Amino acid sequence: MAVGGEEFPYLYQLLWAELATTCGLPATVIPIGVADGLPSGVQIIGPEFEDRTALAFARGIEQEFGGSPPRLATREAHERGASELLRSPGRI
Repeated sequence: MAVGGEEFPYLYQLLWAELATTCGLPATVIPIGVADGLPSGVQIIGPEFEDRTALAFARGIEQEFGGSPPRLATREAHERGASELLRSPGRI
């Protein structure tokens, strides 16, 4: 997987999930927008045994920022590039 032109092993992304799961903390990830033509999200980690707190916080962020961004059509995003799709009204 390339990030900023530099190759990283695909499994490196599991590090972020491990932060919460190793400690047994509730966590969720929510999309919050698009940055540089790519979907962007935030990971929310709650206190021990406070699953509902993490989900309530995620709901609050969703309400404040307007929910998830539109999804890109995978094949079309690959063929045309995500940034071009984001500039094409009605295509996402």
